[in-house]
Parts: sequence; C-alpha cells; structure tokens
Amino acid sequence: MKFNLKIAALTAMITVFVACSSDDDDNSNNPEVDNINKVDAYLEFENVFEGEEFALKTDLNSKNNGVINVTALKYLISEITFYGANGTEDYVMDSNESFHIVDLSCKSTLKKYFTNLPDGNYDRVSFLYGVSEEVHEKGTEAQGNMLVEAKKYGLDWGWTLGYRFLTYEGTYDGDKEKIFRVHNGSHGSSNEENVSRVENSKKIVIDFSDKGMILVSDKTSPKVHLSIDVSKILSNTNEIKLADYDGRLIINPNSTLVSSNIESMFVLDHIHATDPNFEIPTDNECEGVSNPNDDGHGHDDKEDGHEHGDNEDGHDGEKEDGHGHGDNEGDHDGEKEEDHGKG
Repeated sequence: MKFNLKIAALTAMITVFVACSSDDDDNSNNPEVDNINKVDAYLEFENVFEGEEFALKTDLNSKNNGVINVTALKYLISEITFYGANGTEDYVMDSNESFHIVDLSCKSTLKKYFTNLPDGNYDRVSFLYGVSEEVHEKGTEAQGNMLVEAKKYGLDWGWTLGYRFLTYEGTYDGDKEKIFRVHNGSHGSSNEENVSRVENSKKIVIDFSDKGMILVSDKTSPKVHLSIDVSKILSNTNEIKLADYDGRLIINPNSTLVSSNIESMFVLDHIHATDPNFEIPTDNECEGVSNPNDDGHGHDDKEDGHEHGDNEDGHDGEKEDGHGHGDNEGDHDGEKEEDHGKG
C-alpha cells in the first residue's frame, strides 16, 4: 500500500513538472509576455568633430570659424525604414515609432531602440533628418506624441506648432562674447499662389550591405553604429562662416546650406550583426531636459519680443514688421508673415 502511494505521488510530481515546463515554453514564444522590452535592433549615434571625440563645452578648432565651443546640440530624425535582405520584407515604421531626438546633454538619447522589428535579415536603414511636410500636415492627432517630445527638448519654434530639426549653439572665433545660434527646420509656404517653401528635411540612407547583414531574432539585438561628424554642420559641401550672419542662422533662405551639409553628416561606422539579446535599459530618462522656450529665456526664436520661426496657425517664418531679427540686421532673412510654413 505504501509503495502504491509513493508511485502515485511521484506520478503527480512529474505531471506538475511537465505542465510547468510546457507553460514556460509557451510563454517564451509569446512576445507580449517575455519579450515586450526586448531590443530587436538599435541605432547608436556617436558624435565626433573632424574625426576626434566630441563633447559639449569644449574648445574645438574649426576650419572656418576659429575656436568654437558648443554649448547645445540637438537634432531629430523620423520616418525610419529597415530594408530586408535574403527574402525579408522591408519594415517601414510609422511616424511616432520612428521619431527620435538626439540631445548631446542626455546620454540615453544617443541610442534609438526598436522593439517591433520583424525577425529576419536587414542590410540598409534609412531615416529622415527632420519631419516631412506631409507628416506635419496630417495634424496633431496623427503626430501623436511627436510634438510633445519636440517641445520637451526645445525642438519646436517656441510659440506655435512646428518642428525645429536642429539646435546648434555656442561661441566662435575663440571669443566668449561671440555667440552663435544655428536653428534649422523647414519653413515657408507651399501654397500655389505664393510658393516660398524652404524644405530642409533630408532622407539619409545607411547602406551596410558590403559589411554584411544584421540578424533580428529572439536571441539577438544587433546594432548599427553611426558616426556623426558635427563639424560638417558648418564645413562640408558648403563652407559657412558664422561672422557673415552675425552668428545667427535661423529662419533664413540660406538655411538650406546647413541642411545640405547635414545630408552627408551621418555615416556608418560599423555594425554588430548578431549581438546577444537584451532589454531596453530602464534608466532611459534624462534629468534636467527642458525647453528653453518655457523658462522665460526666449532666446531661441525670439529676441526683444520679436518672434522667429512659425507664425500663428502653424505658419513658419518671421514677422515682417520691421522687427525681423533674421540673421543680418536690416536684411530680414526670414519668411513673410503670409508664408504658411509647416514642419
């Protein structure tokens, strides 16, 4: 009788163990249970200056602006697409999923993690520097949290809707009194009756097919490591001397010189094709991140109360009222009030 009881107990234990193992196996294949924070792939943004390590608030020798000291660098990307290889389909992310801001004062923004990338092989990735006019015109509801994030990091025009793609600030010519502010974004109107659109968004394609493919799977979290040469903002295809603009290059037809330089600023450094999988780090928030437009400084796109950037109703451009602090006094390099810019 005792022997039979022992057999029955042992049988029950085995049954429970098999059931638990079966549950574990089922859960391991369910991304909603175990893999919700698993990194499928990620981009890393390594910022350099003429090939050397770059850091804020450091004296740097530039080609055309003397010794510069950068106090702020922020830029945004959107519309990310991963291009499949070996039978894997391309994966086009929606605007909110792909929207990302890099802020050099916030270390965690130097990586963009993806958690919904389908398994497979990929050999290229593309993204947009900035936000397209098409996305902006869809309205705030379609843009979801994009405007909220832009405002949080100060990549908005300060007093109305619209995105700033780049904030690049500091001093130049080795003189602390010579302050520069380079703010870049699209502006002007696409209205057929008054076309004045200045489009500064740029599509960037990173092709690493000659180095192999990244593998997205349950066991991997591959990395595409980018190198961004910050010096190219002002010295690349176009050589921009800050003194020619009194240090201010904001809403200005010549802003296309900046975006043209930025177009080739992003390059591939290397890939980690099959790095072991991991979850998104929990310490991903930055302390002290704020929008300078909210703290009373008003230095980004306003000066002495005269606005720059978007006009009300989301129209970009400066007011043409004799107060247009563009980039050269008396030569108000902004957009007229009636120029309806978006983005």
